Amino acid sequence: MWIYSRHCLAGSVRAKSHASTVCNCFVHNFMNPLFSVYPHLEERLEWIDLGLTCARIEKFQTLPNTWVKRNDDISLIYGGNKAHRLAYMLGEAKKQGKSHVITLGSLGSNHCVATAAYCNFLGMKCTTLLGPQPLTEYVRNNLKRLIYYKADVRYINSNMLVGVAFYSWLRLRYPRAYFIGIGGSGSLGMLGALTPVFELGEQIREGELPEPDVIYYPTASNGGLAALAVGLYLQNIKSKIIGVRTGTSYIGPIALNTETTVRNAVYELSKS
Repeated sequence: MWIYSRHCLAGSVRAKSHASTVCNCFVHNFMNPLFSVYPHLEERLEWIDLGLTCARIEKFQTLPNTWVKRNDDISLIYGGNKAHRLAYMLGEAKKQGKSHVITLGSLGSNHCVATAAYCNFLGMKCTTLLGPQPLTEYVRNNLKRLIYYKADVRYINSNMLVGVAFYSWLRLRYPRAYFIGIGGSGSLGMLGALTPVFELGEQIREGELPEPDVIYYPTASNGGLAALAVGLYLQNIKSKIIGVRTGTSYIGPIALNTETTVRNAVYELSKS
């Protein structure tokens, strides 16, 4: 979820109790706004309709000139930006004839839960390779969700070894599986993350909110922030973007979420 304001647009999953609805989004027949602008992409990309709706805009009552885009509320299965990415990545997996998806993250990874949820929805097997994270109530609840969605949960007590396993022996063990990187932030996932950005552009043009001066965006795996930057640029929206890091910057010497990794992600997406 994002919060915008005119001033400011930022993100928080706890915004619901502090916000009031200012628009009603369609619930059925979701039309991908990215394909409306670039129809040739619909022919090139395998996009699965996961039953998502557009993310409505709400205005905060407690903060002046501040709006939130409710990406958390776009699905009865599992909301958030990850759902848009999975619509493309699972579509590609289906196109390749894959029935088994393997991904990775920390113990409380929202991405892993979203992948498990939509794999279960599509009748696909999902394996999640998880690394250590403090065992908070939120993390426990996400682990319960993984079990609920019938994920094959595997735990390794080292984030470094999780990466080694994901990129080496798991690929040898399951050569017919479809692999999704951390956060779903590959080029295909980032194209999926463009969908809500172009949706935002439509909402600005239709007057549901003014063009924000500032957009605050939570980031852990680079792809969403990179898609926001590219999507705003393509639509000539001049808002300043402030990324709010929600995960770790490094695993050992490996950069995960830094200014450099975000710039690299923007460059990768711009080539797609």
